[in-house]
Amino acid sequence: MASLLLSQSLTRMRSRPGHITSWAFFTASMAFTFYKAPSLQEPILRYACAGTAATLFCEVIMHGIDTVNMRSKIINGPKLYVFELIKLEGFSSLMRGIQPVLYGYFIASLVYFYAYAQSKQVLSELLFKQESGQEVRITEQGQQQPTSIYYKTMAVSFIGSGFAEFLSLAFYYPFDLIKTRMQVASQGISPSQRYLGTLDATLKIINEGAKDQKLLDQVKGIKNLYKGGFTFGMSYTAYMAVQFSLFESILLYLEIHSGVRQQHQANPHGAKDHSWLHISIASFLAGALGGLLTNPIEFLAVNIQTQENFSTMKYIRQKGVIYDMMFKGGLWRSVYHGLQAVLFFIIWQEYAMHLNVDIAMFEE
Repeated sequence: MASLLLSQSLTRMRSRPGHITSWAFFTASMAFTFYKAPSLQEPILRYACAGTAATLFCEVIMHGIDTVNMRSKIINGPKLYVFELIKLEGFSSLMRGIQPVLYGYFIASLVYFYAYAQSKQVLSELLFKQESGQEVRITEQGQQQPTSIYYKTMAVSFIGSGFAEFLSLAFYYPFDLIKTRMQVASQGISPSQRYLGTLDATLKIINEGAKDQKLLDQVKGIKNLYKGGFTFGMSYTAYMAVQFSLFESILLYLEIHSGVRQQHQANPHGAKDHSWLHISIASFLAGALGGLLTNPIEFLAVNIQTQENFSTMKYIRQKGVIYDMMFKGGLWRSVYHGLQAVLFFIIWQEYAMHLNVDIAMFEE
């Protein structure tokens, strides 16, 4: 009787897209950030909460562009451009796959920003220890900041971000796989797979290749949730490392040469009111360049995620493959990540101000 009720409940849950649950989860996360997170005593926890809230908010706004970006990389799928896609499937098709994004990024972002802050703290103490108290500031006479400060800031951010992203991917990747499958499902990839929602997609992916529904086969099928994980991990770890290292070093350069840096150094603790203009310039350059440089790896990752029996070695031997890897979807990816970076870092700055932390904490 109990197993029957469980089976019926699971069937009902699978048949529902889960919109209400996922948006309620998103609303609760935002409410916690605004009303409860400011009372947390540990600055790094507030830092992580600010970054997580900004990530979720940004993903909701930019998800439609990401859907077009994902579809543009499917090798065997038809070329569906934005207006054609909306005409054929409706505007809501651009938001397909948002539910696993909200769940996955909540967990992964908390892990990422906490690990990133901790890593920066340790690395900064190691790299900047010898220069402590000896920093050269720009003065009215034109004394220049040593060039090494930019390289060390870039190194700290690159290593810290790469390490943090590597840890967070263990939690996030299955959700990204589900998200990508849901985004491109109507493209004809695995035509037997029509995902009703996050739970339905999860169970179908786990059961792929299983001869029956035995528990052992389902347990073994969990590895399907990490299909393409290595390639995706290379792509996203590289992207996050490039983006954050470029952002923090460019922001540092802009603030030093505009004189804002001296004002921030007068208040070494708590939030710092970084200029939206500086944030926008630094974040767009970092996001667009990072997206362009890592486009070839993402191109392979998306096709591994969505196509059964995809062979990387066979594919790269095909004529014109290098051009496809370098440029197919590259414009969408650069625009998407450039705009997303601007939106993310500005929102993160506002959340950080509310929670009394600095987005560039432990920078030096």
